[in-house]
Amino acid sequence: MDRQEAMKRLRGPFVPLMTPFRHDLELDLEGFRKNVRFLLRDGIGNSQGVLMGGAAAGEFPAMNVDERKAIAGALVDEAKGKAPLAIGAQHTDPRVVIELCRYAENLGIDAVQISPTYYDTGQTDEDVIRFYRTVAQHTDIGFIVYNTYWHGYNLTTKVMPRLLEIKNVICIKWSAPTEWQYREMLRTYASRLAFVDNMNLHAWSHMHGALGFLSHIGTFWPEHELLVWRLLEERRYEEANKELLKINYPFYDFIGEMSSKTAIVDANVTKAAVEMVGLPAGPVRPPARDLTKDEKEELRRILVKADVPFNRRA
Repeated sequence: MDRQEAMKRLRGPFVPLMTPFRHDLELDLEGFRKNVRFLLRDGIGNSQGVLMGGAAAGEFPAMNVDERKAIAGALVDEAKGKAPLAIGAQHTDPRVVIELCRYAENLGIDAVQISPTYYDTGQTDEDVIRFYRTVAQHTDIGFIVYNTYWHGYNLTTKVMPRLLEIKNVICIKWSAPTEWQYREMLRTYASRLAFVDNMNLHAWSHMHGALGFLSHIGTFWPEHELLVWRLLEERRYEEANKELLKINYPFYDFIGEMSSKTAIVDANVTKAAVEMVGLPAGPVRPPARDLTKDEKEELRRILVKADVPFNRRA
């Protein structure tokens, strides 16, 4: 997939599938398969959504390589070409990143999400370029460059021309510590590769060229996220914002509240919501913790107020 094809296909809600675990914390691969089938049945597909497996919300740091490969294989097996697919390939060891990239490429996965290695908060632009170039020497799969500035390295516009020299770079999952930096990157490079909004600026980012948005709500209410996407594509931004006010903003506000209490909130909050509506999720792996009874009740009130459908089945 080159950049032009990526801009045609990697569009709409980017849905980061949870990784279900059993109560003994073993991988629940059948539960993962059920959730993939649920999302495909409810409309996630070409030009209106991307399925992402084993990414940050999928608890990849708490999984071993074999488990991550199993998730990738199940994703391909269930999707059967019905939707663009991506997996998380982040790791602190570049050899593992290369291994996961090659595995995904052989499976026919469209892209891998890669952030700069996250153990070294002092890495420079040169370090990051070297890292992406090293991985690209060993695979042809497309890269979704993930700016994880909260881990220490912040991608800026001055680095992008050099990143774009790497043919694998086809997409960027974009967030920034300031609105100015977010806007500058989008304004300058949205015409060059697929941009995915990772700051919940759905309408604003779409107006300025973003082709998709990260969607945790899509894991348990894909119809709503597809409605938001349709409204955005039709430039009905006021209506889209009303839908976002219904569930997206309250849900992400709750994630923000939880971030002061425990780790990996992308997983534990979204997993709780996924399980509440009747889909497989299970516990999170330590060091994260599951929501308490009171926290789950607060989350349930948010879902009920938004009229989220319950009793979902794959």
